[in-house]
Amino acid sequence: GADSMLSRAEVAFETNSVEQVDLYLSQSLAIFQALLNSSDKISDSQRLYKSMITQTLAAYEQERKQDIGKVREMIHKLID
Repeated sequence: GADSMLSRAEVAFETNSVEQVDLYLSQSLAIFQALLNSSDKISDSQRLYKSMITQTLAAYEQERKQDIGKVREMIHKLID
């Protein structure tokens, strides 16, 4: 759930491991999509979404600038 995802996020950003960040990103997007599809969890999903996007984009700004466009594309697919 969200707690385990946030724990993995902490590891990912402490180690700055590309593989960890990729794993975190894919898991976060999946979790956010699941929460967004659950009408009684909209506020939770929005809060998780904001945190996930902020942290993910920060990590990609630092480590993988060339992938930011791809990250934003994935985000837009979720919310469009």
